[in-house]
Amino acid sequence: MIISTKRTFSTGAQEANSDNEDSRWASGTTPHAVTAFAGLPGKGGNKQGLSFSEDSPQRSPTMITRSRPWLDRAWLILCLLFATVWCVTASAQLSATFDEPNYVSNGLEGWRSGSYKLLMRQGTMPLPVDAISLPLYVWEKWRGVPFRIGSDSRSNPILLDDLALLLPWARLGTLIFAWLLIVYGWLLGTRLAGGWGGRLAALLLATEPSILAHSTLATTDVAITACMVALVYHFDRGREQPWMERVALPGLWYGLAILSKASALVFAPLCLVSMELFRLTRHPAQNSQPPGTSPVNQPVPTQAGLSSLADPNPAMSDGNSAGDTALSDAHDRSAGDAAASVPNGTNPCGDWRHRLDLFWQRTQPFRRDLIQIILVALVITFVYVRSDFQPEASFVKWAETLGDSGGGRALQWLAQHLRIFTNAGEGLVQQVKHNVRGHGVYLLGHVYPRSVWYYFPVVLSIKLAIPLLLAPLLALAFHPKSLGNWALICALVLLAFSITYRVQIGIRLILPLVALLAVGLAASLSETARALAGWKRRLVVTGIIAGMLWVVISAVRVWPQGLCYANELWGGTREGYLRLSDSNYDWGQGLKELDRWRRDHGLAAMDLWHFGLDPEKERPPFHFLPLHLMEVAGPQDIGPLMKTDYLAVGTTLLYGSSNYAPLQQAAAVLRGLQPVGRTMTHFIYVFPKHTQP
Repeated sequence: MIISTKRTFSTGAQEANSDNEDSRWASGTTPHAVTAFAGLPGKGGNKQGLSFSEDSPQRSPTMITRSRPWLDRAWLILCLLFATVWCVTASAQLSATFDEPNYVSNGLEGWRSGSYKLLMRQGTMPLPVDAISLPLYVWEKWRGVPFRIGSDSRSNPILLDDLALLLPWARLGTLIFAWLLIVYGWLLGTRLAGGWGGRLAALLLATEPSILAHSTLATTDVAITACMVALVYHFDRGREQPWMERVALPGLWYGLAILSKASALVFAPLCLVSMELFRLTRHPAQNSQPPGTSPVNQPVPTQAGLSSLADPNPAMSDGNSAGDTALSDAHDRSAGDAAASVPNGTNPCGDWRHRLDLFWQRTQPFRRDLIQIILVALVITFVYVRSDFQPEASFVKWAETLGDSGGGRALQWLAQHLRIFTNAGEGLVQQVKHNVRGHGVYLLGHVYPRSVWYYFPVVLSIKLAIPLLLAPLLALAFHPKSLGNWALICALVLLAFSITYRVQIGIRLILPLVALLAVGLAASLSETARALAGWKRRLVVTGIIAGMLWVVISAVRVWPQGLCYANELWGGTREGYLRLSDSNYDWGQGLKELDRWRRDHGLAAMDLWHFGLDPEKERPPFHFLPLHLMEVAGPQDIGPLMKTDYLAVGTTLLYGSSNYAPLQQAAAVLRGLQPVGRTMTHFIYVFPKHTQP
């Protein structure tokens, strides 16, 4: 084989594609070399920072680089195809979940009226709702007959007649975001740990049951997840680039994330600040010049210094990615200059004031960029949502209660003439109010009136596939430094912040955390395998292969009930209702499965107590029986209310978070009875002696 001792230097704009080569400093602030290992070199690999080319040929037993874009593309296409087939086929098996009728009907009304008032009133951001309802609106215009939309008891529009027909098509809109998530996960994994980092990341995202489950539905959670992963990728990649890549592009993705879900307002700054602090911590002597500019009066690195930029082996540094020594000379000079600038030669690290000053100086470019990114995102958000240019009725009503005082009359005039509503701010405020109010919580068989701090850590231990839970232990045992990548840091920060969340009704609320965790662990596993040699490497690679097979098999086995997935450590999916409820298990998606059970058992009809807003629950062959609105003191009170011998009850009603006393009483009565049958999300009880004529 022919290699070259020529050292190469890249501008940093180039992205490598081979399966070993493109590990680089994770913050993306240093230039990187296009490196050249095929396979995963062990500890005895190249340690001189050499990049191989065909100049100055030499013979060597070392394997020469072969870029494998065909493998990357084929792998990515297979991951996208697997996720698409899983989601499309699962969609046909599922009835409408709790939120879908609302999103579909409000989205269709929004296209008709050009107003987002209905969505903003609920605190729902419009981007994913627009994506799922636009094809339906085009279909409606093409056929020339409006789809019928009725209203529920709260005057909220809800699609009645045509939901079953339209829902499979609406759900395809979420697939766009699922594809985006997998592609950006692959790009991010490749950036962090090379080709295999990207491939493992794409596979994990394409097979993770919770991600697949919500990619199947016409909801908003996958949209914010995709936009968040795209945001952190472009922020990392653009740190040393011109304004368009450094600020505008991250600002665009931040805006799209907010337009997907209001929680991005908090998620994004947490991630961006974590990424920057991680970068500064890894390189504490980094100079304080703004990104994209050159230090003033700094010595120019020599050719020997530049050659250190071409270290292709990430195991040489800190286990994160290649190039950690890239600007070490320049950083040392910056540290020396900073120390020399302190009066009397005092070392700034010895004085907390100097440390604080130095930190403030070094973060100035980031703070400036972050403010601009936030402003860009907010402008995009408010422009997209626009305004109806109407007064706010609640503001007018409140002002009228102030009477005829001078201040009261002024506020009344302002309320009547302040025509800026509805706007994005209203939706964001409504969501904040919802989060402050919170929900009751069901966890591990217990109902809590308010949030509990450990909810999301426990949920992750139940809902994540076991290989994702074991991956950190594998990396910790063989190459702990590989866990030091910023994707994992961001996931940990989001997890730490989750103890403050008051709305705890599903893993879907922290799906961006799950995606970043999957990408970070994929990068860590790739780095671990790359850093080892001999039997250790073979053991780790075997473990990775077994883990990837495990996640694929788990995804296949849980189809189409991905929402119900619970890993084997907690008893498996069939027992998941004892651990979690709501969108973690029974979100109303099980009516089609229940109807199949009815047909298989030769029943003409059955009574139903169901969690969800699917209008099918009130149509034959079902008779909707809202026991939470009735007096139920014992089994004898249920039978006279029924029209058939059989009653199906959703698991979220039997084992759920509601603190409503009549609901809890009826559920307790039913839990004391022996069911005669079960689907994944419903238990079936029989009351033959009480059947009414």
